[in-house]
Amino acid sequence: MPATLEKPARASAIAEIVDEGATLDARMKRDQVRMAEIKTILVKKGPGEYFGSNGRDRALVIYPVARIAPKPEAIEQLENAIGKPAFGTLFERVVLWKPVKSCRDVAARILAPAKLKKFLDLAESDSPTQVRFG
Repeated sequence: MPATLEKPARASAIAEIVDEGATLDARMKRDQVRMAEIKTILVKKGPGEYFGSNGRDRALVIYPVARIAPKPEAIEQLENAIGKPAFGTLFERVVLWKPVKSCRDVAARILAPAKLKKFLDLAESDSPTQVRFG
């Protein structure tokens, strides 16, 4: 009896979704590159409003004004240049706390188990679920 080829089983619904997602992800990456090229052309054209051939599609190129954001190493020089009272009126002090690298590992090393649990209960927050293709 000759060998017969079996018809491949229909791909599962999840496999079809993964295939479609991978295809869309690749297309979005290509589109992202093209969008960057288009924006570069428009930025070189200069600030203004540009319309597509249908008169409805529009691109607005805006060159924002410089922002007030002195570099940390220039703060003292800036304060000396304008004086403490003016500096205190124009700027507010902000303290930022961010976790150290490998914070969980460091915490596990330096905290007793009860304090580690309390730390994690208070310091952790949920991260969004991610889906990546490729």
